[in-house]
Amino acid sequence: MFYSDLFFDAHNINLDDALAVGRSNYIHRTDRGERVISKSEVIVANALARLGISYVYEKPLHLSGYAKAIKPDFTITHNGNLFYWEHLGMMSQADYAYKWQAKLELYRKNGIEP
Repeated sequence: MFYSDLFFDAHNINLDDALAVGRSNYIHRTDRGERVISKSEVIVANALARLGISYVYEKPLHLSGYAKAIKPDFTITHNGNLFYWEHLGMMSQADYAYKWQAKLELYRKNGIEP
């Protein structure tokens, strides 16, 4: 398998650890070595890191009204404030947009506004 660090040639790596936890589509790496799904998420993660902004990628978030934890793309702590960043990179796909609307409603029901 290959991973991409966006600006350099792809390299062979062992993805057994990713496959073992069902993360085989996490093929891109940030400067911090995190596996993420998209090249856009690499850009966001690297920019946050370069700016010294603390973040966690896909940190589970438990919200009232939903049995499972959801995973915002980025959970950011900055200047004492907590932010959830959803990249929304595939809004042109109907299923993705539909799921986002449901997630947005769940956020709003829990007092989290865009």
